[in-house]
Amino acid sequence: MNGDAGLDMVLDQLELNMRRHPRFDHRTVIVHFAVSRPEQVARIKRLGAIVSGNAYYPVALADNYRSNGLDPERADSMVRMGDVERAGISYSFHSDMPMAPGQPLFLMWSGVNRVTNDGNLRGPEQRVSRLGALKAVTLDAAYSLQLEKEVGSIVPGKLANFTILADNPVTCDPVKIKDISVWGTLHEGRVLPVARTGAAQATLGPVMDERAVAASIAAARDAHQGHDCATDDICTTARMLAEVVGGIVAKR
Repeated sequence: MNGDAGLDMVLDQLELNMRRHPRFDHRTVIVHFAVSRPEQVARIKRLGAIVSGNAYYPVALADNYRSNGLDPERADSMVRMGDVERAGISYSFHSDMPMAPGQPLFLMWSGVNRVTNDGNLRGPEQRVSRLGALKAVTLDAAYSLQLEKEVGSIVPGKLANFTILADNPVTCDPVKIKDISVWGTLHEGRVLPVARTGAAQATLGPVMDERAVAASIAAARDAHQGHDCATDDICTTARMLAEVVGGIVAKR
């Protein structure tokens, strides 16, 4: 849904059908969410809908749309995910590839920074938190597909398929999120490093075999044991992840 008038139509129909056949967990997803009004965010919240926004729209289109088709105010606030996040609405990111690169880290960067291709910051109040952006390509993305019990986070009982990054997108410099290197993935118990040469190898080091990965993770886990962190601290997640990955690889 790319226009606010079209969004009105969708929300009108959703409200009508909710009155006819109320459903608590319908998870109607508003996709694209290009141009909207602040009061529509409140209505989305009230009706129990969720949003899948294309965070690349402001990056690619805001500068042009300020004078072509829209106006500065509406162009700058395209994909108002900051309002969505503050309203407590579950949201995810999508790329519409090839409209935008199908790269989760790039979508995170777009939503967190909202810097256009010409280097202009548009709609700074619509930037989202880094943790929110991370969830938008992981747990909340799974929630939008009603798959949150299977994927989206690393907890017992879910598929342990995930990506290993060279840096933490929640704590690194926000403008560098899109440049974080991917070390590799773990899929169905298999460690799959990304082959790398040149600058990438100088940054991340050589590709390790599975036993070297297990040893490295075990060493990081042991070094972390003396750290005093809160039970809900991100360090707890990192420690649990180290134990899971180390255990899986060591058995191979």
